[in-house]
Amino acid sequence: MSNELYDYPYSKGNTNLNDAEKELKEILYMIKKFSNTVGDSGELLEYDRDNKDEVFRKSTIRSAMVELENVFYSAKQRMKEIVNEGYLAKNTSGRYCFKSGEYLTSGDPIEILTYDDWEEKDFWIDGNIEHHTDYYHTGLGKEISLDGKYARQRK
Repeated sequence: MSNELYDYPYSKGNTNLNDAEKELKEILYMIKKFSNTVGDSGELLEYDRDNKDEVFRKSTIRSAMVELENVFYSAKQRMKEIVNEGYLAKNTSGRYCFKSGEYLTSGDPIEILTYDDWEEKDFWIDGNIEHHTDYYHTGLGKEISLDGKYARQRK
């Protein structure tokens, strides 16, 4: 295998956000194309199961595919339209909800606005809603209450 992967020229300047998003969409397209070619876990690959080198190469592709799928779905989620935004409060069923009435349940992806003491500014942190004695945000942790947190949801 050649070192051509390492020979790609590095950028010599800044890139504007729109150009970077355009390039990201091209990368996501290539990830999906690759997934359709080899399968989500490499199941479409033809290889000799008795050849340990080919088994290793298949395993490498499968491992890469798992990571690429994570990148793909994370980026796709972040590109979705914001459908709810506002402060969270518990409803009568004990679930956190937006003022619109839209409630959150385990597994729902959501972004929470939080303050970074080091940077001294607010930023969005993504994660999912999960439940363990109470609902929590995976990006913030179980010990931080969601009550009154400013959040947004994409669908």
